[in-house]
Amino acid sequence: MPLSAEEIVLQYVCPAFGMIAANIMFAAPFNDVRQAVSRGTLGHLNPTPWAAMTGVCVCDYYAFEW
Repeated sequence: MPLSAEEIVLQYVCPAFGMIAANIMFAAPFNDVRQAVSRGTLGHLNPTPWAAMTGVCVCDYYAFEW
């Protein structure tokens, strides 16, 4: 049975937009991280968001793996 337009949007289009938005969000601080690495110090860069994102990713992996 072919997929309806609603199923295509909900199963393929929306997840694709979510993936694109997530990658843009995770890549947003790239220039600041590159500058901090070249300086050798964090300076004003707050590492807490990366720790939170890593924790969420690990929890999501184990939550959906089971």
